[in-house]
Amino acid sequence: MPDVFRHLPAPEGVDVEARLVERLFPADGLELNNPYHLQSLQHAAEDGLGLTVTPALARRLLRQINTEVRSYPDDAGPFTPSRSDVTLVMGAVLGRLVLPRLRPARRSDVDEAFQAVASLRMTQAIEGFPPMLSGPGSHRRDEAIHLIQTHLLSDEWRAVAAACRAIAWWAPDEPGLRATRKAAYPPDLTPTILAALSANRDEGAHSLLELLARMLAVGMLKPAERKLLVATLPSCLAFNAYASVDPLSKRAIGVSLVRMACARLVRGLRATDPSPALSTLYVMLANDPLPEVRQALADA
Repeated sequence: MPDVFRHLPAPEGVDVEARLVERLFPADGLELNNPYHLQSLQHAAEDGLGLTVTPALARRLLRQINTEVRSYPDDAGPFTPSRSDVTLVMGAVLGRLVLPRLRPARRSDVDEAFQAVASLRMTQAIEGFPPMLSGPGSHRRDEAIHLIQTHLLSDEWRAVAAACRAIAWWAPDEPGLRATRKAAYPPDLTPTILAALSANRDEGAHSLLELLARMLAVGMLKPAERKLLVATLPSCLAFNAYASVDPLSKRAIGVSLVRMACARLVRGLRATDPSPALSTLYVMLANDPLPEVRQALADA
């Protein structure tokens, strides 16, 4: 696999990164029908492999993704990656490696990027688009918001998680960094986040709760939105009650994560709202059977 070259010793004078970029992103084609090459692209999207993706390389990759993914056959054969596998991997490459390195100077640049994101729906492609919604990308703002909302309400957990990571761009942890976000946060997204959470689905509940905790911490939730969140948490906890889940099922893994995220939200909400409803939730979570949930409630 091409990504192995990143970890192998090289003779003096050999530019390992340049060689890896050449093997991973060949100009004559991305070798999407090669499962090992596709796996290397997945690794590159997940941890970056220490690569420096220049704006010029990002623009070339964007063109290749728009061309090659669209033309990939629906039935590629039994020994080659399926179209859905290719779409998922290239969505991650687009959202995590390509779009963050683009420097769009014209509306047509943003249009090309949005075309790629829209064609790779329900993948991580949407993660990298929010920074492009200012300047030459402002004309795509409404369409991008609608696309993020569609991901939030999806039945695919990957799509929900990708939308949450996209929105988290507006809620950075570092103090003062939020002021540097040139594209203003679209307030229409918060009601959609709360609606997705109130639907009580397994898909993406943990991601939604973690996003809301992050937004609460940086002051992005309005009083009415905090009140609605408090009203939603009891049904979320009831849906994720231990007695309602088969302990041997896959869903059982996520229940504790959801309850931990609820505990962190209750802790944050009580800092400014000592209401009886929150006090009831606090007492319930303080007596949760799992120590990690109780600890999440107590952590400062």
